[in-house]
Amino acid sequence: MKPEEVNYRALLAVVYWELTRDLNPLQVVYEQSGSCISIASAVAALRLAAGLQTELGVVGDVGEVDYGLVLAGPYREDLGEVVIETLHKIRKVAVIHTPAYFAASEMQEFQKAARGKEIRYAVREAPGEITYYRLIEDKVEAVGGKRLGSYEQRIVRMYEMNVEEVRV
Repeated sequence: MKPEEVNYRALLAVVYWELTRDLNPLQVVYEQSGSCISIASAVAALRLAAGLQTELGVVGDVGEVDYGLVLAGPYREDLGEVVIETLHKIRKVAVIHTPAYFAASEMQEFQKAARGKEIRYAVREAPGEITYYRLIEDKVEAVGGKRLGSYEQRIVRMYEMNVEEVRV
């Protein structure tokens, strides 16, 4: 993983820290990929520094929990199924990594898996701005956000330039 991506994953960890800091204890469920592991580790470190309990577990190996952060991706054919399977194990609040949320939310089974719980996710809708959303019983509402400072915006630009180089 290139330094630009590591830096970007650290920025995402700050976003997921903000979305989970009221959830204690939290189960972080992650896929066995470099990007998901790096976000999971950074989120756990931030929560540990704040004195919050955080358990880490690999997708498929986690039992039922009240609060969970689901880190899965990148977008691919079976991503939605992975998220829905994990979502069934979270009883109260699930925070879902953005690409994983959108993959799962497009599936018919999503409404059943989300029923009775709060779903949180974040979207970078405009340059320099991340909006936090909450879904409860088919109702989506913006619940806050994060304005990226100039350094954070530079991290995003460097990551995006790196991604474009890889695609070419």
